[in-house]
Amino acid sequence: MMLTILILLIATATTAAQIPELVAIPMAIESPDLRDGTYLVTARWYDGASGGALHATERTSITITGRQSTIMLGNASPLPVSLLERGQAWISVQFDGVAEPTLRHHVVPNAFAHTAGFALVAASLDPRATGIVTSINEIAGAVEISAGNGISIYRNGQQLTLEHRSPYEQGILYGDGTRWEFVIIPQDTALLGQAMHCEVDSKSDHIPVQCRYDQQRNCYIAQTSALLQQDESLRWHIGHR
Repeated sequence: MMLTILILLIATATTAAQIPELVAIPMAIESPDLRDGTYLVTARWYDGASGGALHATERTSITITGRQSTIMLGNASPLPVSLLERGQAWISVQFDGVAEPTLRHHVVPNAFAHTAGFALVAASLDPRATGIVTSINEIAGAVEISAGNGISIYRNGQQLTLEHRSPYEQGILYGDGTRWEFVIIPQDTALLGQAMHCEVDSKSDHIPVQCRYDQQRNCYIAQTSALLQQDESLRWHIGHR
């Protein structure tokens, strides 16, 4: 019986704040005696391609479909983590009723290191996260990006764009011949406390105006040097376009 195992990927099947507890190893079956179905197998971990010491043994079952299968290890017996970390892990897979093959297959350490690192990062993520963010401006751990005042976030595929849009409001107040003080309250509360610019439109006179922010009333007060007539107006704006 000829059995070929292709080590394509080692993938974690559990999430824990340590080395993954399970690995899945895809296999390509070349033996014509092994048809589609479920088989009992014994997997053995060694520290060499031949000879060497036996470090772990696990009995499990696999299902062959179209000469392809995947063996999941770590359920019945702990993985030889030290071997995997050193890149000295070799595995043999013996089918029931067949002698253990002399050919062993090297479990590639790079793939293991990559998925182990992934598990360590994933375990530290906020449970609401749908991707991996390890740090932003040296803030490590679970990072959540949210928009604040004047900030918009747009996503285009894997790219996030943060855009600052300054709030801005403007308006016109008309005189009636009796008022020289005007109260202005912006609709956007983000504008409160920012500088206001005012000017009077008058066909006959130059009328100075002063604007100030009233912290107690959370509003702006505009005071003109003269009563505004019906054909005069006070223009104001807050923020920058």
